[in-house]
Amino acid sequence: MLNVAANLLFLRAVQLSPLSATIPFLSFTPVFSTALSALVLGERPGRDDLAGIALVVLGALLVNLRWDGGSRTAALLNEPGSVLMTGVALVWSLTAVFDKRALGFASVPVHAAIQCGGVALVLLAVLAARGRLGTLRCVGPVRGRLAVALVAGGLGLGFQFLALRLTLVGVMEALKRSIGMLFAVGLGRLVFGEPLTPGKLAGVALMSAGVALIVL
Repeated sequence: MLNVAANLLFLRAVQLSPLSATIPFLSFTPVFSTALSALVLGERPGRDDLAGIALVVLGALLVNLRWDGGSRTAALLNEPGSVLMTGVALVWSLTAVFDKRALGFASVPVHAAIQCGGVALVLLAVLAARGRLGTLRCVGPVRGRLAVALVAGGLGLGFQFLALRLTLVGVMEALKRSIGMLFAVGLGRLVFGEPLTPGKLAGVALMSAGVALIVL
């Protein structure tokens, strides 16, 4: 249920507010997961880990911040989508902690199958209750791309569960956030010709330093 709630909140957040005013707030996921894993799992990151997590969060914020005429739009807490996205970060942090606890009782494939199957069943029930199951017909023309997305998503989830077995939840979230942001900046430049702003370059440098502190 938590994953369903987080996914629906994510979609609602980007409906209500611009991406530049919502996505940066996902950068707080490592902060929430570090605090929650300490409370629930008793995990205590070392000083280098904490410093690395802090640099990753700060770097991710810098990568995502947008300035329009000197106004920092990404920091507008009065944007309803920004508030919702902060909730998404909190819920996803909590699900990562519960995932690690569950992996102590089930294998990665079993846990992944139960989680994904459960999410699918709940969402299908929501669509059925609203009489909107027919909207799934739109999947037909793009089923090839959907299959690729499902395979990529499945691999990503599997690697995440394997990582949770090997390291602290907060460290995993920090590494996941930094790697995702670095690829987003690089692919954005190569595929879409997006500019490399000073904020992006500074953010990438901070995230790289944070990853080095965590890994080395």
